[in-house]
Amino acid sequence: MKRQVADPSGDAMAPDHPDDIAFGWVARLDRGALPAEEQAALDAWLASDMRHRGAFIRAQAIWLSLDRARALHAPPPPPPAIAPAMRPPQGRRQMMRFAAAAACAALVVPRRSQGHEHVWRTTIGTSAPVPMPGGRLILDRDTLLMGYVEEGRPLEARLLCGRVWGDWTAVRSSTPVMKAGQTLIFPGAASFVVQQSARVTEILVLAGAVRTDAGSQEWTLGTGQWMRTGDGMLPRTGTLSADEMYRRTAWSRDTLELRTETLAEAVAILNLYNHRRIVVHGAALSAQRLVGVFRLSDPSGFVRAVCAILGAEHVESPEKIDIF
Repeated sequence: MKRQVADPSGDAMAPDHPDDIAFGWVARLDRGALPAEEQAALDAWLASDMRHRGAFIRAQAIWLSLDRARALHAPPPPPPAIAPAMRPPQGRRQMMRFAAAAACAALVVPRRSQGHEHVWRTTIGTSAPVPMPGGRLILDRDTLLMGYVEEGRPLEARLLCGRVWGDWTAVRSSTPVMKAGQTLIFPGAASFVVQQSARVTEILVLAGAVRTDAGSQEWTLGTGQWMRTGDGMLPRTGTLSADEMYRRTAWSRDTLELRTETLAEAVAILNLYNHRRIVVHGAALSAQRLVGVFRLSDPSGFVRAVCAILGAEHVESPEKIDIF
C-alpha cells in the first residue's frame, strides 16, 4: 500500500480500505483547502482506481449528513462539537467503517425511549474534557466518539476512530462501558488511552487497571501495559516505561515533546493540531534537529523559539507562518 499517497492522517497505522481512506480525506478537507502537495496526493489517489472516487463521494455524503443532523437536533453545543445521533444495533459490524457507521446510524436507527445518542467529533486539536460518570474523556484530533446519554450522563461510549484519553478516579457501578472496534473496555479506577485506527485497537494503561474483552479472550491490563488487537489478529501485549508513557500522552496536555526530531517532523505534528500552518523553506533547515517542550496549540510561539535557536527568520500571516 502506498501510504504516503493514500493516508492523509499521518498516523502510524494507516487505513487499508478505500472507505477508510476516503473518510480521512474528507475529514482533512473539512478543515480548509489542502496545500498543493496534499491536493496532488488526493488527486493521484482518486485517479489510481475508479473505486476510490466512489468511496470519496460516499464519504462526502455521510460527512454532510452528520453535519445536518447536528445542525437540526443539537442543543447549544458544549465543547467539543456534538451532534445527536441514533443508536446502532449491537450486531452491526459495518455500515461503512468507523465514522461512516456513526453517521449512517444517525439517520436510520430509532432512538431509545429514555435516552439519546451523542456524537463527539474533533477535527483540528483536542477536545475539552467530556464528563463521564466517575471520570472524563479527552478526544485527540480527528476523533469520533459515540455515547449513549441518559439524564445528561453518558452510560456507554464507542470509539469509531481516533484516540481518547480516559481518567476514572473511582470504581463505580455506573462507569460507562467503552467499545473500540470489537473490543469491550471496562475501566476501573484507572487512567488509560484507547486508539482506534482502521481495524486495529490499541489500549495503554497509564495507572490503575483496565479489564478488556477481545472476542473470546479477557485481559486485565495494569499500569504501563498495552494491548493491540483487531480483526483477524491475535492480541499482542507489552509494557512501556513511565517516561515513554508520559511522552506518548503529551498530546492530552497540549504538549509537543521533541527529542532530536527534525524541524520538518515537528512542523508536521503541529500542522495536524492547528489551522494556521507552518511552512519551512529549505532542505537544510528542515533537517535541523530539535530538543525541547512546546505547546501544540501555539504555532507562533514554537516558530519564535525555533528561529531563536536556529538563527532562522520567519514571516507570519493569518493563514500561515513561513520559516526561512
